[in-house]
Amino acid sequence: MAQPSNGFFGRDTLLGAFLLLLSILIMVLRFDDGLSHLRQGALSVVSRLEAPLSNVRVFRQALNTNRQLQRQNITLQDELNRLRNAETQNAILRDLINFQDGSPLDLLPVQFYAKSIFSPNPTGSISAGASMNVAVGNPVIHPFGVVGRVILTTQNRAQVMFYSHPNFRVSAKILDSRATGIIRWDLQGNESMIMDYVPLTIPVQVGQQVVTSGFSESFPENIPIGTIDAVERYPDQSSWKLTVRPSVDLNRLAEGFVVLNQEADPLLEEGSQ
Repeated sequence: MAQPSNGFFGRDTLLGAFLLLLSILIMVLRFDDGLSHLRQGALSVVSRLEAPLSNVRVFRQALNTNRQLQRQNITLQDELNRLRNAETQNAILRDLINFQDGSPLDLLPVQFYAKSIFSPNPTGSISAGASMNVAVGNPVIHPFGVVGRVILTTQNRAQVMFYSHPNFRVSAKILDSRATGIIRWDLQGNESMIMDYVPLTIPVQVGQQVVTSGFSESFPENIPIGTIDAVERYPDQSSWKLTVRPSVDLNRLAEGFVVLNQEADPLLEEGSQ
């Protein structure tokens, strides 16, 4: 059997390779539009997948920005509160200074510490003592009115009996009236003062102002005490029972004054210590 010659086999190989390349070229040229559509479709799919991912990135950036804004808001709010507190404190101090400058009394500014206003014997400590001429019996007041009196002193501190103490007494009068009496704390109601010994012959009414009478050797005259809230008559007595709302709120009390160079009243203050 005859074998094909090498020349014939070489021509067949070259022809096959040429036809293969031609087929590939035709295929590529024929499906160029198809490949273009495929690329467009792939790009559309990628764009649709990228949109949610982009939204996620935007959302994360928004969260980070929101956290930063929250921190800044807290910082600014804290700063605003400090400024408001400073403004309030400055206004209080201005009022205290104006009160001290306009008063003929010898006033010593003090701050209150360790108030026990809800105890059976309400007292508090102040930031001044014997070294600043604070003495037992000195009145303690606020621009709004009577606070109490000093009952104990140390070198740099003093203890004050508040007006709500069971033993506190002060001579008082009703403004624009001849009525005088004695102020004490209402131990039954525990929310107001009682003014005793006002004769029934003197007309009184709710809303009238009660101030110190000046008859006491310790409290000067015309220091506000409170406002009459109720008028009653003691049974079988010839005097009124007047309920007086205090001018000074002990819960909010932080600063005040000690009235120096005032002696204790031996009649009203004998049992107060």
